[in-house]
Parts: sequence; C-alpha cells; structure tokens
Amino acid sequence: MFVPGSDADLVRQAVENHVRSDRGINLSALDMSVDSVNVTGNQADAEATFRVKQGGAAMVMIYYLERHGNGWLVTKDEPANGQFVHPPMDQVHSGGSSGTPSPSPSGMPDVHEFLKTHPATNKN
Repeated sequence: MFVPGSDADLVRQAVENHVRSDRGINLSALDMSVDSVNVTGNQADAEATFRVKQGGAAMVMIYYLERHGNGWLVTKDEPANGQFVHPPMDQVHSGGSSGTPSPSPSGMPDVHEFLKTHPATNKN
C-alpha cells in the first residue's frame, strides 16, 4: 500500500537514479533539479532541468514513468517542447573546437553528445 504523499518523492528518486545510471550523461558537469511531478494512478511524468555548472546552458527534459512493485521506472524521456536552449556554441561552451553543434537528423543539436562533452568544473 502506498502513502499518497510519497509517490512524488519516489518518482523524483526514480528520475535521479535513471539519470545517474545513464553513462552518456556527464552529471559531474551539471546541476539537475526535478521541478514538477504529476502522478495519475500507475503513470507519472516529471520535468527535470539540467544546467551546466559553468553557466549558460540549460535543458528541460520530461520523464514518463510507470509504477513497478513498490517503486517507479522511467519508460521514456524527451526534451520539453522539443527544444534545447544553449548559449552561442563557441570553444568555451562546446567543449570542442568546431564552434558549431552537430545537428541531429531532426535539425536539433545532439543533446546527449553535448552533455558528454562538458567537463566538470573544479571549484577548489
């Protein structure tokens, strides 16, 4: 039996675990916040914002989840509104030397490649 107020926390934890387990995302270079959670029966969606620790770039993702046993599993994710917001892609922000993001077949930047190539900032 589930406590009504705990589903949102379990969904947030499932999203965080899903992102941490994705080896294609350099989480050490990002700040992540789960901004909203909507639960309807055994289905849920959550909106998460990722910001590059160096500043400038941000991206909002929507995660879709299903209840499995005593927890939640992410079944699908996608950029919110199909958009990825970023500053001008120069050598400082892109992590590379080309200065131009590589578009995907849909014409959108490759978000996973962007997240992999942004190095973590040493705050010491």
